Amino acid sequence: MSIQKITSPTEGLKIVYREARNATIAAERLEPLLQLLEVPQEGPSPIEQLQEVLETILTGQRLLHQSMLELHQKVDAIASKRRG
Repeated sequence: MSIQKITSPTEGLKIVYREARNATIAAERLEPLLQLLEVPQEGPSPIEQLQEVLETILTGQRLLHQSMLELHQKVDAIASKRRG
């Protein structure tokens, strides 16, 4: 919100209405994010479920990275045997 010179009470009311409306819209847009923070009565929360998915992805990426390192070591060993 920028500071404006208000020339009439009606204009002031319009500005207040517009800012209140924008605040309401912003709050409505935040509602889905706020729902993620609610603690469910049973089972893991949506945040915990998301964390589990991300941990699974991270574990898979670590295993893939380790496999790639081992593969590179084997290729390097074969290449050095051929050269030497």
